[in-house]
Amino acid sequence: MQTNSTKFALSGISLAFSMLVDIVVCNPASATEIGKVTINQASASNATASGLDNFWKLYRAKDYAGAANLFESLLTSSRPGANAYYYAALANQQVYKQSRAKQFFNYIISAFPGSVEATYSKKSLGLPTGSEEATKTADDRELPESVKSKLSPEMQELLKTPAGKKVVAQTLKAQADSVKTIKDAEKKGILQPDKVATTPVTTKVPTAKSAVSQHKVGEHPFSPEQIAREGPDGIDQTNAANCWFESAMSALAQLPRGQKAISQMITYGEGDTYLVRFPGDGVEYKITKDDLENSGVKNTALWASLLDYAERIKFPNNRGASGPDEDRHRLQVGLGCITGCNAEMVFPAQTTKQAVSSFIYGAISSHNPVTCGSAGRDRAVPAPIIEGHAYTIIGFDTAKNLITLRNPHGKKSRRFSLSGDPAHLRFEQLEDGVFKMNLDLFCDAFGSVCRSFM
Repeated sequence: MQTNSTKFALSGISLAFSMLVDIVVCNPASATEIGKVTINQASASNATASGLDNFWKLYRAKDYAGAANLFESLLTSSRPGANAYYYAALANQQVYKQSRAKQFFNYIISAFPGSVEATYSKKSLGLPTGSEEATKTADDRELPESVKSKLSPEMQELLKTPAGKKVVAQTLKAQADSVKTIKDAEKKGILQPDKVATTPVTTKVPTAKSAVSQHKVGEHPFSPEQIAREGPDGIDQTNAANCWFESAMSALAQLPRGQKAISQMITYGEGDTYLVRFPGDGVEYKITKDDLENSGVKNTALWASLLDYAERIKFPNNRGASGPDEDRHRLQVGLGCITGCNAEMVFPAQTTKQAVSSFIYGAISSHNPVTCGSAGRDRAVPAPIIEGHAYTIIGFDTAKNLITLRNPHGKKSRRFSLSGDPAHLRFEQLEDGVFKMNLDLFCDAFGSVCRSFM
């Protein structure tokens, strides 16, 4: 007899493979995430050396935007190697085109699997490297026989292709518990492949409740690696005036220590419940997906939505967001809430630009979170900035005196340009709410800067 847990595991993993294989059949490019990367095979051998030379010159000159744009044009007429693709991915990261960088990293892993660049790309994506893969046995890389027997011969052949092997690897990692359950059942004789093949498998997708309830209470649903892959792009402020918290959450999401901290804040509760506990806060906030749906909290990443909702329980309608005695800045409360550490402030109008520069650089160089708030209606704010709004500081190029910021609205952010600045010496709008601005303009636009050391 098959146990209920074994039946559920077999049903779940079979359904997962069917869905993933359908994706490969209908759109192979989506499985390898090559995206817009297209190579004209007929003209691939005619790669223009001068074009690549110019690409390297731009990259070495730290003109990352120029290098990234030039590389896109090279793809239509040439076939760059793994090294060029890797540095093109890095160039895209530098200009905050994270999705494009991820596409290139995935393409390198697929097209140049044995290269050093493939290993580096895996590290960039938080995937196991070749050395880690080498420690696995062949059995660890294979589907359980019971699952194989459920697949059609055509599907089994498809899974032997490079794209199919990637699907297998991804699913084995995502369904590790189910794979173990099935393999253990096979070893004990509970599951026999020839009999399982004739057993009908339900095609009903498990509900959010049943999916969550399969996990143990206290387990962490989101690893630091998962959070790193989405990073700040997983956060886009929704329907609450809580930019002071969203900007702090975004600050942690881009930092390795912050990603680990976010992972530790969220655990599975009973049934379909998630539990959130902020550092230094003895309260557990219980949340379900229905809570998120009913409240309209919908960040790009689920972990971001859970933290967002927990903050709203802790500070309903922003009550207490200025401290219990209303004597603290909201930026301090936001960073303090999510880091569990004290936060300190500097006010550009009350100090020198050198002091502001040192304050920001101290946080950025030590990989600690830093946020800022724009001036309110009592002070004129330059056009590119929303007044009375909090932002995350994510970079500082001291050579050019350019500070890189992110609006917690993310993809929903308003876009700006600054007239009379064609070379972007004062302001440059990038993607998904990210932009750069000169220190002088920053000090005019922002009334407060806050940092915390984790």
